[in-house]
Amino acid sequence: SSQTLTQTVETRFLIACNEVRRRNVTIWVIGFGTNMTPVMQQCAGTGHWFQADDAEELNDIFGTIA
Repeated sequence: SSQTLTQTVETRFLIACNEVRRRNVTIWVIGFGTNMTPVMQQCAGTGHWFQADDAEELNDIFGTIA
């Protein structure tokens, strides 16, 4: 394959996201301990991804989602 390992993983990840979304399931993605990538953001969709840099932000995000 001409794709790197990262590209292969990201492609498979997006395929899985699209399958889940096709079944009318909302996907929420929270980056905690890692930076959000464009692929993660694309999977979640507008308004469904967040970046939490500490436990307080993570707690606030879960409150927003709930």
